[in-house]
Amino acid sequence: MTRIHTHTSLKLTRRMRRLRQSDAIRAMVRETRLAPEMFVLPLFVCEGEGVRREVLSMPGVCQLSVDEALKETAAAKLDGVRSVLLFGLPDRKDGIGTGAYDPEAPVQSAVRAIKRELPDMLVITDVCLCEYTDHGHCGIVVDDEIVNDLTVEQLVRAAVSHAAAGADIVAPSDMMDGRVGAIREGADMVMVKPGLPYLDIVRRVKDTFGMPTAVYQVSGEYAMLKAAAQAGWLDERACVLEALTGMKRAGADAILTYYAIAAAQWLR
Repeated sequence: MTRIHTHTSLKLTRRMRRLRQSDAIRAMVRETRLAPEMFVLPLFVCEGEGVRREVLSMPGVCQLSVDEALKETAAAKLDGVRSVLLFGLPDRKDGIGTGAYDPEAPVQSAVRAIKRELPDMLVITDVCLCEYTDHGHCGIVVDDEIVNDLTVEQLVRAAVSHAAAGADIVAPSDMMDGRVGAIREGADMVMVKPGLPYLDIVRRVKDTFGMPTAVYQVSGEYAMLKAAAQAGWLDERACVLEALTGMKRAGADAILTYYAIAAAQWLR
């Protein structure tokens, strides 16, 4: 074998490159890889018809009516993305978030439409009251304090209405009462968010519980990359795939990202 000498502070006399000498070998033995089916596309679903309203702080991301959300889901499926996460944006709000469990609300309507037209898509819904309350808090507020019992009751109602509409997974996001514990109640998957700043937490969760673990590359992370790319400060494709690969390497089984469709196309 030819001896290879490399300058290194580790004082190594030989660096084994047998598994790095060709693209074919590197592809065969690579431990961390990305694939479209591990991405989950978050969608903001609003009321109306034919609505596609861009989110100003997130270029390329839109608030979508149910019919447009269905189109976006179908497009994602064509690129190999098999899962979506739905957030609701109702027109009407009140102090206790009753719209969260309205069977005709945007999320419930979108679930029914997607499951009817694209039955093999995985549909995840978010159980949170902040978008449904006029005060913007995730819980029920009485005398300037969040009341846990009332909050949990509303969250359960929302979860039941999502499940009744046909959702595959109801994600208990930001639940206010510690008695509702995802692991203790037998969740099939846990989610860590935000993504990039919490990669150490992803690894600890994965190592500790050994269960399917998702990581959410949240809107701020998306906006940061998108803004820098538009300013010409970085290579968007390279940096996005590097960030997603880091999440996968940290232990994520699923990655929720607004780059889901773009990343799936880049991986072709």
